[in-house]
Amino acid sequence: MELLSALLGAVMTTAIACLGAAALRAWDNDTFSPALPRLPWEDKGWLCILLLSVGMWIATALLWVRSVPTTVLDVLFLAGMTLLCQIDRKLHIVPNRLLMVMLGAWLTVCAVTVLFETETGLALVFSGIGGALIAGAVFFLCYLISGRQLGGGDVKLSLIMGLYLTTGRIMGAITYGVILCCIYTVVMLILKKISLKDGIPLVPFLYLGVLLVMLVVG
Repeated sequence: MELLSALLGAVMTTAIACLGAAALRAWDNDTFSPALPRLPWEDKGWLCILLLSVGMWIATALLWVRSVPTTVLDVLFLAGMTLLCQIDRKLHIVPNRLLMVMLGAWLTVCAVTVLFETETGLALVFSGIGGALIAGAVFFLCYLISGRQLGGGDVKLSLIMGLYLTTGRIMGAITYGVILCCIYTVVMLILKKISLKDGIPLVPFLYLGVLLVMLVVG
């Protein structure tokens, strides 16, 4: 039963990510087609990201027991982060429209949960808002310290991450993501593949941080 539930979640994650990719192409084909081909195997990086999301979801679903609302939110969030990882990796942008869809999905799930399970729903809402405040404060501070070199889209994404990951998981995801980004940057500088002036997309590392925190914390 647990395996069946894990596989169902993996299928839903993949389906939502692929449907989201199709919606973005329909909205602005010229911008998003290079990053989100119609067939995932046309871009090996996109295919690898999808497979990584599927594999990690199955692993976390088998390791941890989640409530139904949390499971739904995690599936939606992982699908969104999968899309954002590929888009930022290829195009170095964080689309506001996708962030708004993710916000709308969170609000919808929380509203339905409050309606049917008031106590659980309110706990999700307050914990999510707390997570958003924590993430927003951390990223806004980094935005100011970096001389506004940190993208505004990354700051807005941090708020969405906080809503979904709540106070219990947001700092872990940010910490893992930043550490991985620092390691990558140092290695690339040593190998002279990049210079200090080169920008590095942050979302792929935040995506990896999310996967790790889901695996470690649940």
